[in-house]
Amino acid sequence: MTDEYDIFVPQNLKEKIWNFAYIDLSLLLKQNFVANTNDNMNTLQVVDGKLVVQTKAKKVKSIDNINSWTDAFLIFTQIVLDNHPNKSKELLK
Repeated sequence: MTDEYDIFVPQNLKEKIWNFAYIDLSLLLKQNFVANTNDNMNTLQVVDGKLVVQTKAKKVKSIDNINSWTDAFLIFTQIVLDNHPNKSKELLK
């Protein structure tokens, strides 16, 4: 059985977490992943004499309440513990 966070958290974001690099916790919220993959805006532009399609991602929803923060932190905790199971005490502090 796969945990729900495995479905929508990109691998590169998990690797940043496993390496203890800074991430914006709001990127872990499911609605931000869905918004960034499904609601992108494409525009045609001329760059250096070439016609290119540029994708502009929809603005990420920030964490603005304790429920969103708790959801993001629980996902963060699950990801950390996948590779660092000995860090549970530190996460709870």
